Amino acid sequence: MGYQIVSGKAAKGRSEIKKFSEGGKLTQQKSIWANCYQCMGGYEDGVQDCKNPDCPLYPYHPYRGKK
Repeated sequence: MGYQIVSGKAAKGRSEIKKFSEGGKLTQQKSIWANCYQCMGGYEDGVQDCKNPDCPLYPYHPYRGKK
């Protein structure tokens, strides 16, 4: 599995995606964080809201703006 974790920022999802890539199991919430981390490119541009309401996981994005 080619997950980019080395150069990404320390943020929710980083340790989870590393654990998953090593064969570990994740909870539902941690799976969402890992997906967001990967989708956001390791938050290379900074930890922020993706502002993608079309994503089915957006309501669970760890850095989503006010609810």
